[in-house]
Amino acid sequence: MDTTDRDHTRDVASPHATTGWITEAQSRHPERGTITVDGATIAFRRWLGPEEAPSGVLLVHGGGAHSGWWDHVAPLLTDRGPVVALDLSGHGDSDHRTHYSLDGWGDEVLAVLGAAGLGEDPVVVGHSLGGLVTLSLRERPGNGVGRVVVVDSPIEGPEAQRRPEAGTFSSRHRLYPTREAVMERFRPVPPQPTLSEVVEHLVPDSVRQVDGGWTWKFDAGIFDGTARMHITRPGPGRPWAFLRGERGMVPASVREQVERTGGLLVDLPGAGHAPMLDQPGMLIGALRAILANWP
Repeated sequence: MDTTDRDHTRDVASPHATTGWITEAQSRHPERGTITVDGATIAFRRWLGPEEAPSGVLLVHGGGAHSGWWDHVAPLLTDRGPVVALDLSGHGDSDHRTHYSLDGWGDEVLAVLGAAGLGEDPVVVGHSLGGLVTLSLRERPGNGVGRVVVVDSPIEGPEAQRRPEAGTFSSRHRLYPTREAVMERFRPVPPQPTLSEVVEHLVPDSVRQVDGGWTWKFDAGIFDGTARMHITRPGPGRPWAFLRGERGMVPASVREQVERTGGLLVDLPGAGHAPMLDQPGMLIGALRAILANWP
């Protein structure tokens, strides 16, 4: 899970210096599009790649996040084809629903895959909740999703995936008097260092004005227990990889589970649960290496 109203101390320093590549990547504005899935409008962003590239990549954000969390990552993955990032329902600029489930979010991912022109054999990359959605799709027979990358998702067992808020998240958003006031409350969950270039870009697109003030775009109802973050253990199949943040949510023991099912596990040294916030260069490097070595 990725954002909350709780008053955690924000760690804004990173152990590594940044360069202008983040701002440059964020300046590559994507195309915007929407589709309708089961009565809800689902928004997505699309970065174009070379026409001769074999296939594209679909990026799925974590809980409480949105497609803009990939704005500095996606442009650097377009060498293999177009890259698309969607807003799952209840997030970003997509519609809210009265009920959320992995299956429902999976239907949205499949619909975007079909509409976004990502080629015959796209790779799906999912972070946290998005990784659980991605793995649930991999287990669906005949869904067309084979090659997947999961980023620091809790797959150790049902107890780790049920009610992820566990006293951390409220089922209702607080209201704030100004846009600046709510943006100041941005905190990653669990707490981790963040890069100012990244946070200052994504936070303005994370809030909305409502009656009585300002609040977050994501639906607090995604954490109310109606959506159980529970999947079966990943089974054998086509290539898949797991990127684990050294300081993230997933214990090192996940390696045995990943490798037992034919997956590749890559540790991201020093990275927190959301490596796009503190170690984006490392995340991009790992993704590019995996994609380049998959047939």
